Amino acid sequence: MLHMWLSSACVLLLLFFCLPLPADPLSTDGMTPFVVPLRMADTAPKPAWIERPAGKHGPVQSRNGHFYAGDKRIKFWGVNLCWGACFPTREEARAAADKLSALGVNLVRIHKIDSTVPNGSIFGNNHTSTRRFDPEYMDRFDYLVAQLKAAGIYIDFDLFTDRRFTPLDGTAGSHWNRLYKAAIMFDPELRALQKEFARQFMEHRNPYTGLKYCDEPALAIVGVANETSMYYQWNSKAIDDLGPYFGPQLDRLFNDYLAKTYGDSETLSAAWGRAEELGKVKRPKYGEKGKHVNDFLHFAWQLERDYFSDICSYLKHDLGYKGCVSGSMAFGLYGAAVNRDFDFIDMHAYWNHPTYLPSGHKVNNLPIANKPALNSFEMLSVGRVRGKPFAVTEINHPFPSYYDAEMIPLSAAYAANQDWDAVVFFDFHASTNWHSPRIRNYFEIDGHPAKTIQLLAGSAAFLRDVPPAPGYQVLSVNPKDAVDIAATTHWLNNAQALRKRGITPDPHQRFYLQFGHTTATAINTASNNDCLQWTTDSSGGTIAVTSKGSRMAIGHIAGRQIALGDISITPAVTATGHAAVTLTALDTEDVTTARQLLVTAAARCANTGMIWASDSKSVTNWGEAPALAETVPLELSLPGNWRAFALNADGSRGEEFVSARNGKLATLRLNAETIWYFLQRI
Repeated sequence: MLHMWLSSACVLLLLFFCLPLPADPLSTDGMTPFVVPLRMADTAPKPAWIERPAGKHGPVQSRNGHFYAGDKRIKFWGVNLCWGACFPTREEARAAADKLSALGVNLVRIHKIDSTVPNGSIFGNNHTSTRRFDPEYMDRFDYLVAQLKAAGIYIDFDLFTDRRFTPLDGTAGSHWNRLYKAAIMFDPELRALQKEFARQFMEHRNPYTGLKYCDEPALAIVGVANETSMYYQWNSKAIDDLGPYFGPQLDRLFNDYLAKTYGDSETLSAAWGRAEELGKVKRPKYGEKGKHVNDFLHFAWQLERDYFSDICSYLKHDLGYKGCVSGSMAFGLYGAAVNRDFDFIDMHAYWNHPTYLPSGHKVNNLPIANKPALNSFEMLSVGRVRGKPFAVTEINHPFPSYYDAEMIPLSAAYAANQDWDAVVFFDFHASTNWHSPRIRNYFEIDGHPAKTIQLLAGSAAFLRDVPPAPGYQVLSVNPKDAVDIAATTHWLNNAQALRKRGITPDPHQRFYLQFGHTTATAINTASNNDCLQWTTDSSGGTIAVTSKGSRMAIGHIAGRQIALGDISITPAVTATGHAAVTLTALDTEDVTTARQLLVTAAARCANTGMIWASDSKSVTNWGEAPALAETVPLELSLPGNWRAFALNADGSRGEEFVSARNGKLATLRLNAETIWYFLQRI
């Protein structure tokens, strides 16, 4: 998970127009308790578009720029499970798989199980070595995987996330744990230990599926190492001091690279414009400028490629893994150039990521709907490589926020419009306690009323309904230029770097990088897709989505009538004027012929007793259970005759509403104490 949306990112996101926050912090008065339980009701809406079991068509392959299962393209709508959530009891594993499947999830990213978190490590509690999997925890993990597979849910697995090596692992650098994200790329002992971990995992036979993980078709994608990049480590100043064990290794490798590049000290000194002696050159620190920085990043770029290529080859050729492999998250243009030859490109991004300060957290608490440009989606777009599947395996609009109900539906619509291949939210659950009556932290979806129930509507929109934009932009980039851009550009600012080269990514057009020998631009002249319209005016931003099977209105829509094709919605006024409304066909792929529809209408969420600070940029009290939702009364105008049922938090049916005729259309007024409804044609 990224913990880096700090000062530079905050400045970037505030440079452009955003409406001010409400004058006074908003209270939770009048909000409705809404706790989605682990076990959903049997009558809860369910997705007809999820195939079971996962892997039924064979291993997932990278082909023609997308993921394929057999001869059919497959897209992934997923969530992260972290730490103890990956080792549930059997009863919890069955219920969790059922719940995730009912919410339209078809991929789970297994994250941080190589950590030292109590009850959250594959090595078990109180382990003294990380070279052996704990039998009890491995059995729990195996059972969870089997349940997810049966429910139609694929697996994404990272081989290195948060491992802390110990002296008993046999590595001399074991007491330099904070440096492993850099050292894993060049230290031979750490690389050997990672290969040992990979072999143990891939050759382990799951007793509940009967398959080794290297042969498991439901193990769709694998990442070599989470958020591991020499460029990022340099950007964040993590390698300024690599200590007495790792530091000399990296310096020696850098000097070897310079010797191969320049041959002798005189040639190097002439190129750099200063006296240097080969064998004694020190690596540059972040913030320095000059040819020496470019040379270091070209060295780092090759170091990363060699590391990822070695592990990828080991997985595919030595261990026989048949799915898709990527190196790591692509950090900007540099990272895209590093990962372009692997099976897929992976990216992560957060909108309004909290800034961690000694005095506590701060959040910008701004709606992404107001910023169709220079937002987290655009930052993701500029890492997409033409001809490769594009997976976003971490994304969120973290809590607390007045506006985070926009993230799930907007992510689904934007990603589908861009023709991305996977959207995976960080995270769904991250502890051993699967009872989530409150919103527990910045990122966890389980316990957040709106984000949880919106997953089903988002799944339909992304996996089934919203078509790709017909127009697209392509930026052809020389890999050397991509690395040189990194020498003067923070990885978060790559969208700005593109603007300096005449490229302005457009949310209504697909965007691709293409690596070649020249830098040029080709723009398709096809018209924009009317399916997704993102507009702003003096009241804020609005996203309207009109596809066959999904309709959405997101942003500053409260109190306004929004036309979505032959359907219109009028949400009631909310505390911020902000809301997110979705309408989804459940039994067919077309709203106009469907006999069953799902409607969600959400705004703010909070915990009972939660108190915002006076500037609405932090909370002084996170509050207690139960979680609360601001309900959004809604008027719908649509063809046909309908009756609607307010859905309780578990998906069971409650209060009934019947439509009234209004000419050729029917009008439904929905005003129950809930944020989702089931509609049935009559």
